[in-house]
Amino acid sequence: MSHQSTMIICGNSALDYHRVSNGAQFPGYEEILVRSIRTIRKHDQHFKRVVEVLDQLDLPAPLHLLSTGPGDRKNSVLAKYHYYAQQPQVGDLIKLDENIYVCAPELALAQASVRAGIAAIDLLILEFCGTYLLSPRSDSGFIGTSAPLLTLAQIEQAFKDKKRVPGYAMQPRLQALEVAAENSNSPAESAVHAILSLPVGYGGYGVSGIELNRKIPLDSKAARMVGVDAIRPDFFIGKANTVGEYKSLMYHPEGTWTTTTGE
Repeated sequence: MSHQSTMIICGNSALDYHRVSNGAQFPGYEEILVRSIRTIRKHDQHFKRVVEVLDQLDLPAPLHLLSTGPGDRKNSVLAKYHYYAQQPQVGDLIKLDENIYVCAPELALAQASVRAGIAAIDLLILEFCGTYLLSPRSDSGFIGTSAPLLTLAQIEQAFKDKKRVPGYAMQPRLQALEVAAENSNSPAESAVHAILSLPVGYGGYGVSGIELNRKIPLDSKAARMVGVDAIRPDFFIGKANTVGEYKSLMYHPEGTWTTTTGE
């Protein structure tokens, strides 16, 4: 692919694309940038193309793009360029339009985590392995999804593949992966899980083995007491035989633990 004609959306912008393509809403670039900045480089055809892509895909600025060589383009208020010695592998890119590609979510998450701290990486993993996506323009700030976009196994494979992402930031990525969990149902659940599970040195309580929204079948006696055959509590710590709800005393009956409205 020629770098003059091919545009590859990567990192945080690729994550935003996967959010938007599943229904999330972000402020448009025109809501963020003042007119004088938007028009200062209107003669630049590449700049014009970036604006068109931001409009077409409803993505926030700046647009994070994969560069094919160090220093071939300068960053601007609308676009930031990232050069990785490791180029995308077969299956890493999703074609959106002629000469416009976006990185697959697991690669995008690995790219976005290169310079991030363990807490930020943990929250990204919890989101993309959960049943919600951040959506700043939604009333609640997020939307519910019917299924996670990624699994911990997919993220682990991307994190450990040095042919796809730099290896120098491996330790914080793997530390975050070790404490993360699947099936978070909201940003609040992710935040509580992060506080409880992150290592003490990173501001957490260091509690390991916390599962989110796990279905727990009940024996006949317990089922008669609560009126349902199974519960799916926000938090489950198997080694302590403990369940918890962060926002109420009510357990979610099966089938009601997630919604499409983010409530």
